[in-house]
Amino acid sequence: MKHLLLVTICALFTSCVSNKSNYYLNPEARIETLSICLSYSEQIDSDVQKSFENVISDEILRFNHEKHKFKLSKCNDSTFRSLNINVNKTKFVTNQNRIASALISLAGLGVTFWMYYTNPPILITFWHIPETKSETYFSLSSDLTYKNAPNIVNPSNSAFFLNRTKQIEKHKFTFVKFVRKEIIKLENQYNYK
Repeated sequence: MKHLLLVTICALFTSCVSNKSNYYLNPEARIETLSICLSYSEQIDSDVQKSFENVISDEILRFNHEKHKFKLSKCNDSTFRSLNINVNKTKFVTNQNRIASALISLAGLGVTFWMYYTNPPILITFWHIPETKSETYFSLSSDLTYKNAPNIVNPSNSAFFLNRTKQIEKHKFTFVKFVRKEIIKLENQYNYK
């Protein structure tokens, strides 16, 4: 019974993100080609920007080779038939994050062992795994939406033992997966035949 409770508690505290974004797509909107427009805050380094630009270019090619309701293109005009993606900030795992994470996880493991040997009715444990994370805003150009409320998405991936270059390399694939999910959500909302 103790082990079942431990698994249940662990499942409850595991990070899960539910993104119920809605683009409020104008029912009269016609999309043959959707421009993907990336923009960045001043905090975003050029190496991150270049990495994201390259992976988005590859995704556009891949998407266009598949069967979809519309095609994608690189940004021509962010005010006309576009999905605007603003990367506000990207946080990388630093050595201080790694040390703090190791100490927190070690303390959680220690608490679990202590509780196990004192035989309480339940066991408690905790841990922390640092992540590379980008705060990203998705919005449609005004010609496609009747309510321009940006969708906030925070792509993240674990990066405990990776240096900065490898974090960027790993994170760009996480980023493009989130972009693809948002494009598919938009495509599912698009009902024009």
